[in-house]
Amino acid sequence: MGSPWGKVKEKESLEEALKREVREETNLDISVVRPLHIIKLEKENVVIYCYECEYQEEKIKPGSDIAKAAWVSLEEMEKYKLRPGMHELKEFLLRCSYP
Repeated sequence: MGSPWGKVKEKESLEEALKREVREETNLDISVVRPLHIIKLEKENVVIYCYECEYQEEKIKPGSDIAKAAWVSLEEMEKYKLRPGMHELKEFLLRCSYP
């Protein structure tokens, strides 16, 4: 379980990659509000860029590369097996009292 996840394609900005990945995995169109946090996973050689985004429609429909998509609260995240970095993101959001 986690947030939309993927690689940035050549000549694609981070924001463009985010919009594409969210659309591919959830069928949601978003607008990027602002960067929130960066998580570096040394073991996996991965950097996760976390953004605040807005969406027009709340209904999520899983894309072709995922089995299930759902909105979950920070508290509900513990019920799922989380991707690397998601615990750190949750703790960051709780420390900031992010909604």
